[in-house]
Amino acid sequence: MCGGVKKVDFANLAFRFRGVTIDHGWIDAHWDEMKERLAPFCGKMSNCYTMRGNDTVWCQDLFRQDFVSTCDRFAEGSADREQCVMFATVYFITIPVKTHLFTATQ
Repeated sequence: MCGGVKKVDFANLAFRFRGVTIDHGWIDAHWDEMKERLAPFCGKMSNCYTMRGNDTVWCQDLFRQDFVSTCDRFAEGSADREQCVMFATVYFITIPVKTHLFTATQ
């Protein structure tokens, strides 16, 4: 995971950061799939950080919808879509924004 969050901690972080409850069963069933689907966006964010002048707010605003759009494969209004959107949002906000790469390029 680009955010470095462990599966065992994910539901607790979701509640702490966003006040949402993600079902542990959903996390277990979709963990590997979600990591794989979100990985390309982690790379894009890392590249964004390398551009001088791009701050963390700019890069996060630029890619936030990309993370959430991975959930479009689930039917709108479904429990899976709801869980997925919460997962993608929490995953996104737990990405360390002050990496050595960001700091070195700025």
